[in-house]
Parts: sequence; C-alpha cells; structure tokens
Amino acid sequence: MKNMKDKLHKLVGKLFPLTSNKESKTINVLSTTLIRLVRSKVLVLVTLSICCLPIVAQAKAHCFCRLGPPSAPIKDFGEIESYNTQNGHDSHCSNLCNATIDSYMNNSGNRASACSAAHGTSIVTYSAVGTKAYQAGKTYTCPQTNPVPTPGSIVFTTAPIYSRAVYVNGIGVNPYAPPWSLTVPLQTPFTTFRLDDLLSFHMQQWTYDATLYRDNVLVEQFSKKSPVASSGGVQVFFTGQPNSSVHGHNWKVQWHYSGGGFTNGSVSFYIP
Repeated sequence: MKNMKDKLHKLVGKLFPLTSNKESKTINVLSTTLIRLVRSKVLVLVTLSICCLPIVAQAKAHCFCRLGPPSAPIKDFGEIESYNTQNGHDSHCSNLCNATIDSYMNNSGNRASACSAAHGTSIVTYSAVGTKAYQAGKTYTCPQTNPVPTPGSIVFTTAPIYSRAVYVNGIGVNPYAPPWSLTVPLQTPFTTFRLDDLLSFHMQQWTYDATLYRDNVLVEQFSKKSPVASSGGVQVFFTGQPNSSVHGHNWKVQWHYSGGGFTNGSVSFYIP
C-alpha cells in the first residue's frame, strides 16, 4: 500500500507541478483522497467476492415409500421424509412408510382398489433411504379375488329344534308373521339362507322338500328322506347367493313334508 501511495503522489505531482507551499499542501490532500478511494474500492471488491461465493448445498437423502413391488408399485408415495445423510435412518423411514400406507389402506375404497390391482394376493410395503435398495416392510392380506360360496345341504338332526324359523345372514325371520321388508348385513360376498324345522316322532321315512325362490323363480331345491323311527328336526342350508343378486328382490322359502302333524307352507319377504 506504501508503494501505491508513492505512485499516486508522483502522479499527482506530474499533473499539478509545484509552484508554492500552498499548492504542495493541495497536492498532498488530493493524493490522500485518491488513496482513500482506492482503498474503498479494494474493500468493496473483497466484500463482494466473499458474499457472492457460490453456496455449497448440503447433500440430502430422501425416504422413499411404495406399496407393492418397487419396480412396479401399486401406489408410489414418493419422498415422505428427508435426512442429512442416508446412513442410520432405515428404521425410521420404514416405520414412517408403514404409517403412511396404513392411513391409506384404512380407507376401504383404497384397500379394495389395491387388492384388486394385486389380484387378491398379499401386498407388501417397501421403503428406501437415498440410493439404498428398497427394503420390505408391512404385509397386507387381501381377500380372495374369486371367493366360492358355501355349498348347500340338508341335514336331519336329533338335536331339539323347538320351532320353525328362517335365517338370512343370521337375521331371524318369523315364518308366521314375516316382515314385508328385511334388511340384512353384508358379512361376506354371499348371502346365506337357512331353514330350521321341527319334526315330530315318526316310524316311517318321509321326504322333506325345501325350496328357495327369487322373484318366484326357482333358485335351489333340496329333498331328502327322514330317518326311520326318529324325531328332532331338519336344517336346510341353501347355497350362498351373490350379494349383487340378492338385494332389490323378493324371496320365498318353501317347505313340504308328508309326515303326520306337519303343516306345509312358505314365507316371503323383500330384501332392499
């Protein structure tokens, strides 16, 4: 800086030759002013160079979450969390992914859609931190895509049956005073119809007939002879009917038996 001061003083001296002491003082003032200006500019340049240096961004590692195979996920939840490093966060990422997908799968519509896409197989969650490989997490079990209804049957029993009754998905129907409309819960993909009937003691075999109708159209019928010299009852389990074909129809359960003291009849009701 001293060399710069000398050079500026000489430059001012050449531009303004000395003629008196007063002029010499003036030249000294000009030299000092120029030096201050130079110093100020240097300071500004240094300040700008410091403040404007590129900021080095800290590396981030993201937590990725997917439902289903990572290569072809049923749903990709993308980045659900970020870390300063990809080391030491696998468990946290996995737990967070499971919680995120739990919230999604708790919606019955989302679960049905996911299970449909998985064709009824189990679905697994997968999580990964940064560039690490995906790790398996929670498993969700889906119902079978094509469930099979329980087949029907007719069974004679010695266990006491005290009165005739019809059951639809476990909801009892009084055959002597049936409701016009019967609301039944949806428990499985199929609706079950069951008939319980009381049989008095008899020596001879008699044929018991049980028939299920929908809108007066035959759906299913069972016939079987009762045991010799027995009493008790009979239970008829009709084959489960798909829910989509049950609601919005009129149903009738009919029974017929030739044994003594038996009254033939039927019960009808509408399932909305």
